[in-house]
Amino acid sequence: MLNQQVLAKPLSRERCEKCLLFISGPSSVQNLTIENRTADSLQIGWKPPRDPQNHTYTYCVCLINCTTDNESPFLAEGLKGGTMYKIEVRAITKSNVYGDTKTLNVITESYSPHQLSMAWNPPKDPNATDYSYRISWWREDGTQVDNRIILDSHYTLCSLEPGVLYLVKVTSDFNGILSTAAEQWTLTPNFRIQMINQTTAHFAWVNPNSPFSAIRLQWSTSEKSRGKETYPKPLDQAVLHGLSPSTNYTFIIFSIAGNGSLSRDSIGLQQPGATKPEQVSDLICVSLQDSWSLKLSWTCPASAVSKIVVLVSDQAWKNEPNCSEPVVIQGLRPAKVYQIKIKTFWYNQYAVSDTVECSIDTTDVLEEQNPDVNLPRVLGAIPVSAFPRLCYEKLSDSAFGFAVEYQQLQDIGTDQLQSVAQQHENQAKNRYSNVLPYDHARVQLTLKQEDPHSDYINASYMPGYKKEKEFIAAQGPLPATLHDFWRMIWEQRIATIVMLTNCVENGRVKCEHYWPLDYTPCTYDDIIVSVITETILPDWTIRDLCIKQVIRHARHYHYTSWPDHGVPQTTDTILRFRYLVREDLDKMKDNGPVLVHCSAGVGRTGTFISLDSLLCQAQDQGEIGVFSLVEKLRRNRPLMIQNEDQYVFLHQCLLDGIQSAPKNDRVILEHPAVYENILAMQDYEVSRM
Repeated sequence: MLNQQVLAKPLSRERCEKCLLFISGPSSVQNLTIENRTADSLQIGWKPPRDPQNHTYTYCVCLINCTTDNESPFLAEGLKGGTMYKIEVRAITKSNVYGDTKTLNVITESYSPHQLSMAWNPPKDPNATDYSYRISWWREDGTQVDNRIILDSHYTLCSLEPGVLYLVKVTSDFNGILSTAAEQWTLTPNFRIQMINQTTAHFAWVNPNSPFSAIRLQWSTSEKSRGKETYPKPLDQAVLHGLSPSTNYTFIIFSIAGNGSLSRDSIGLQQPGATKPEQVSDLICVSLQDSWSLKLSWTCPASAVSKIVVLVSDQAWKNEPNCSEPVVIQGLRPAKVYQIKIKTFWYNQYAVSDTVECSIDTTDVLEEQNPDVNLPRVLGAIPVSAFPRLCYEKLSDSAFGFAVEYQQLQDIGTDQLQSVAQQHENQAKNRYSNVLPYDHARVQLTLKQEDPHSDYINASYMPGYKKEKEFIAAQGPLPATLHDFWRMIWEQRIATIVMLTNCVENGRVKCEHYWPLDYTPCTYDDIIVSVITETILPDWTIRDLCIKQVIRHARHYHYTSWPDHGVPQTTDTILRFRYLVREDLDKMKDNGPVLVHCSAGVGRTGTFISLDSLLCQAQDQGEIGVFSLVEKLRRNRPLMIQNEDQYVFLHQCLLDGIQSAPKNDRVILEHPAVYENILAMQDYEVSRM
């Protein structure tokens, strides 16, 4: 490899002599290996190039972006679990001459107990690019689970049982000629870690069925700190003390045979674990004059912090990467007391500070009322111009007006039949026993011949502003209903999915993870689902999905900042999110309903459907009918808009939405972290219209 430098040397006024100096670059690094692998990090090792000159090198390590590092090993952190990464390493001399690139493909460990990611090296054969692979897997008892023919040299097994030993065989196929199968036994993870505090962790595991005398727990850090403990049979949990705050650990658990050695057939279960960081201290808040704002300051902890989150009355307000900078919280309400806390994070672990109460100076909210405006009946549609004053009047006296109005919605629709959802065979398909679709509005799947109850799913058709069946409101899928969920998406020709919950909230599973963890396809019955692009922003994530029987595309809008049973602290992000969704919907043609779901499919789901429909009504007709729309939704599905806080929040969103519509989020998407995804997303926009 040659790099060219040009040296210019003036010899006289008449001419200039140019000399070309060629410098050979270093050879590639040696023995590129993965020294440690977790779900969110890879420790990469290598040896320097074997060159005649004894150079001192720096190295360029490429995963997604390039980073220079002076020595091996290199620790890449903050990665996604169950994801294949292409790693490139090359040496750089002091003269800034780059060497040849050494490449390695590796998959990070999977967090999910229902999935296993497999990868293998293709055969060393000139025709290897023309190979396909047959991957088959069996349970420990010999029952074959499934088999697939694929073209890639990696695959993710989905819908597995936690803690079960599986045998996986991979056979290469070249023009119908099969190779000898490569075999591997592997376990789905059933090894759980819970960090109790900054220095203590609780471990729980399932003991193996094979004979053993004890369980060995080993741990290590990137700083080469190591340790181990042994726990005799039949213990299946333990507490480990003396860990360091804000430290990334790797924990591995083995079974030990009767002679004290690791069992020959034992397979180590590996899990990452980060200890909790320390809290901030000396939290102070000051109300800023002439604005509804608070200025916050604090003292950072001595241990490392990856980011901080400011909590205002238990709702996340700001996400800051720098711990030491003061923060100003704007857009608060006057005459209200707020509880302020600071969350310090070290990766997926966090600590919460003590609470400080702060108040905003009292300001008259109802300025410039127009006494000449005559408000129509509260329960019907009203002119947009009258809506702000009506909202302020309902907010007075502790929002008594909203309480009275919401109470009138409680019994609407409750006299309708829910007989199909209540059938014994369908009860296990319902996440919550009190949230069941009405018979007349339920989504019916195509019946499978062998199962007369296979047409049931907990989902309801919902009216929007433009069509009677513009939306489908659904519960978040359960492990047993994942295949039905994707069957509904396929049969209803759904091209837009709006998800308003996180899969886990406050330590409880609210929705089963139903899309692939990475770019490896997952199969649900005969439907193959792939992630094409993923755009991650602070308050939502957008995924473009490819769904195959015949190829279709769907876009997955995942709003990640809405708390369970509550409301976001401000209206800004949900309004921008809704405008982004509506902009794409208005471009589409001949697609099915919009699928909207949270966990139960009523609270956050009802609020979002109402917000979109009412903003469309305000734009087209110049009036808003909140009560009449929510009443209509509740006749199709119970508990739509589940509590009074969500009902008030809907009005706040409408008020802010009609007063100043958010700017187009196509601009917001042009962010350095996600810019690489934009062109890919635009490439197939036309296919979704």
